[in-house]
Amino acid sequence: MKRDIIALSTAAALATVLLFVPMLSHGQESDADKAKAAKAAAKAKNIARALEENSRQLTLFDRQGKVIKVVGERAIYNQPSISPDLTRVAVIRQDLENETADLWVISIENGAGTKLTKSKSREPVRSPVWAPDSAWVAFAAQRDSYDGIYRVKADGSGTEELLYKLPGAGAVPTDWSLDGKYINYYVSQLGDNVLYALPLEGDRKPVVVARSQSEIVAARLSPDNRFLGYRSNETGRNEVWVRAFRGIRKLKDPGAVRPWLYSIAHGISVDHLRRMSVRTDNEVTGIEIADVASEETFTPDDAAAVHRALDELQPVHREVLVLFFLEEFSIAEISEATRCPEGTVKSRLHYAKKALRTIISGGVYAEHK
Repeated sequence: MKRDIIALSTAAALATVLLFVPMLSHGQESDADKAKAAKAAAKAKNIARALEENSRQLTLFDRQGKVIKVVGERAIYNQPSISPDLTRVAVIRQDLENETADLWVISIENGAGTKLTKSKSREPVRSPVWAPDSAWVAFAAQRDSYDGIYRVKADGSGTEELLYKLPGAGAVPTDWSLDGKYINYYVSQLGDNVLYALPLEGDRKPVVVARSQSEIVAARLSPDNRFLGYRSNETGRNEVWVRAFRGIRKLKDPGAVRPWLYSIAHGISVDHLRRMSVRTDNEVTGIEIADVASEETFTPDDAAAVHRALDELQPVHREVLVLFFLEEFSIAEISEATRCPEGTVKSRLHYAKKALRTIISGGVYAEHK
């Protein structure tokens, strides 16, 4: 009997509680549903306004500013890049609904688009650059909280491939070398702006090409891979700078940077002089000088006179003197920088010092001019 009373009491209490629960009629919404619907409507309105204000049509112009072709549908595009074979445009397209930014390739001929990446929300793709054969597109992206440089096939087959996982964030790829061996990118951080070359062969360890406290952006390689141009405000205004690039991966020893850079500058100077039809005298290349440094000596008091006399020397003689005494290159380093045998370097240094002493002493330097 007692058990029955307890069961009846519990059932009565439950019925009493249920009486106080409001029953929703068919078609009636809760406050949570109304708030959700209002939020969705506001988002749709914002997306529509953003598309109206920011969507663009990809348009090709000629050098005179005349429209050649309109490509694809209107959308929010960023960072378009035309393929080397001039058939497609790689571009970053935003999806405001899903809050993503992905890499697309759009045909210039018919406007058909192919989505190459599938990014998560707040992991946008940026800065597409084409491979020289137009078969691949490289880009930077954040994946699982890490920044990296990736590449993907331009025809949409396959998946994205990680080329290099970056230690920080903010890398911007700018160029892919014509030989297909390097991708250039820069990283801009407070007080430290670095321009890198990422080799696509070997260990794929980036090489520092330039570093500055000032801005370094928009790097582009010359067609022969000898030089890298970029924009910098190092002087207080935006200017284009050029740095040597050819053979940079061969520099295992940082101490070899000076003769290597000088060898490139020397080659350019020689090419220029040849075009200007400037010829040098015949030289004795077989002279062996035991100690070229001790043959002619100059005191500190000679410094001003030496600098004035240097201007009167033949370029090949001035070159070896500056490298040997002022830059403190060894004979071997001068040989590497000037691309001359060591015997020729010693010969030039021998005659250059004699000529310099003749000029300082008031003599005539006619035989070497």
